[in-house]
Amino acid sequence: MTCKLSGVYPRDIKVTWNKTFESSQFQHAEENEDGTFTLTSVLSFTIKEDMRGTWLTCQAGYEGLTPVSGAVTLGVRGETTVSGGQNMSWSNGTRSELKVTLYKNDVKSRIYCQIPGYRGGSVPSDALNFSTFILAIPEVTIKKTSAEDSHNSPSFHCKISGFYPDDIKVMWLLEGQTLNSILFNSIKNLDGTFTAFTLIDVNVTNEVKQLNCVVTHMGNHNVTHSVEFAKRSSSDESDGSSLSSSSAKNLTIIGPPGRVKVGEVLELQCHSNKDATFMWLKNGEAIPQDHFTTASNGALHTSRLTLQTEKGDIRSAVQCVQGKNEQQRMSEAFNLSSVITVMPRLQIQGSPDTRNRSLGKYSCRVDGFYPEDVLVSWTLGKLNISACCEKAQSNNDGTFSTTCHITIVLAKISSGAVLQCHAGYRDHC
Repeated sequence: MTCKLSGVYPRDIKVTWNKTFESSQFQHAEENEDGTFTLTSVLSFTIKEDMRGTWLTCQAGYEGLTPVSGAVTLGVRGETTVSGGQNMSWSNGTRSELKVTLYKNDVKSRIYCQIPGYRGGSVPSDALNFSTFILAIPEVTIKKTSAEDSHNSPSFHCKISGFYPDDIKVMWLLEGQTLNSILFNSIKNLDGTFTAFTLIDVNVTNEVKQLNCVVTHMGNHNVTHSVEFAKRSSSDESDGSSLSSSSAKNLTIIGPPGRVKVGEVLELQCHSNKDATFMWLKNGEAIPQDHFTTASNGALHTSRLTLQTEKGDIRSAVQCVQGKNEQQRMSEAFNLSSVITVMPRLQIQGSPDTRNRSLGKYSCRVDGFYPEDVLVSWTLGKLNISACCEKAQSNNDGTFSTTCHITIVLAKISSGAVLQCHAGYRDHC
């Protein structure tokens, strides 16, 4: 296994591998034309079957500075030859046909056809990637991610996991009626398949209703998961101050007690009752180790992740992964949209009423906010003015926009009076 570092200076950078098996390591450096160095670290070891899916990390850095790292999952192939082929000959050549059973993890596999001993020792061969024609059907599950209260509707998220290729369409149905929802970018899993998430807010009544998440894969394969729900009685409600996403495998991600503004630092905690290495991914990419810490308290093991939030995070998801190989690995995902607030931009425009010039018409354009339930109000001096707001429209980046209108009698506006449009959320006044 080779770890290559380009453009480093000085050359005495420290390179380490995290590993649980016997190995040898050597490295060498070459000077580049610009005075920097390219350093190559080579890790040599014997492949064994139980290494399949092992997570191997190369980390490099200077003393006192944050290191950089790269990770790879080991793939261990079985026998180099496959039996069971059928040879057929005809006047112009020979053909060999082979039938094999494909599994989901064959997304990353390829098969070779070779003719050993052909014309004095040369070995003609050709290879085929199974990913060019393999189809992995998604698994679909619905979870309730937040509790309803007097201000907010509950949220449900639909997890679409283990599918390949990355070609899906998702539709939410409430009692057969289509709902608008957010579909997050797909995350590439370590086995080459994909996972995606979609989020929906639903108005809950005392009547039991059926909610369906319908996933269409590759245009014609439909997979559906359904849940039934109704408003809980007061005796069933808990304080629920934190949003959480939990797994049947005892892996739980806990978010902050309330939403955070874009640009602020977000902390997530991943709890497990298993003592194993933690790893965090964002949209399928490994998060540097200096962004999270790990601690244990008896049988409880916790990894704390801190992230500087960005506007694009409303379409992002993070994963907490634990375990060094595929057989032991557990993972759980958390949609950042459930805890992020994007504050709106405001612009006021005014014009006289063309039908009645004694009236003034003003519009407040409210752009780029998330979530959808923004509060908009107008004031003239110390007076509150009733407004009419259009239905919020979804933007391409996942945020929302709306326009709120007022009409006022111009004669009632005193000299020096200030007309203001306000927009925000209850949690961020």
